[in-house]
Amino acid sequence: MRFAICGPDRAGKTGLAKRLAEATGLEVVSARNAMLVKSHRFWNSRPGLANLYCMDGVINDSPDGCILDRGPLCTAAIHHFEWGVSELARTIANKYGVSTIFLDLPLDVARARREDEEADSRNLEVEFARYRELAANWPNTVTIDATLPPDEVFRRALQVLKA
Repeated sequence: MRFAICGPDRAGKTGLAKRLAEATGLEVVSARNAMLVKSHRFWNSRPGLANLYCMDGVINDSPDGCILDRGPLCTAAIHHFEWGVSELARTIANKYGVSTIFLDLPLDVARARREDEEADSRNLEVEFARYRELAANWPNTVTIDATLPPDEVFRRALQVLKA
């Protein structure tokens, strides 16, 4: 089983993935870093499809029982404007049996946490709404309120991994 920690920027994905890895001994695979490196080769194609192509490779190369820092749901939400990306991302999640922990966070809370020029250059209102819309029907997904104290978010996520 592979677990993806997904959610909007500033939701606490990376910190949660690291804590879960320490508690469980599972490896963290940073899908974001791998995709950024690999997808630069494909910028002549559409970015969402390039990211999905790279995501497929990252998940395929990752060990069973790992924690993905980001996953197919992130690509589908961020590249919501591209035709077919959501369906292909869902296919990848199903193909590898990815269970998703969606960290839900209101936009105003995200903006108050820290500045992020790259994220703020996108239409975050639409992106955050898209995350919620997709997560409601995404396969094998548990939603956790990312406004809860970090220890409570961790406790709930750990329960998902142990289930």
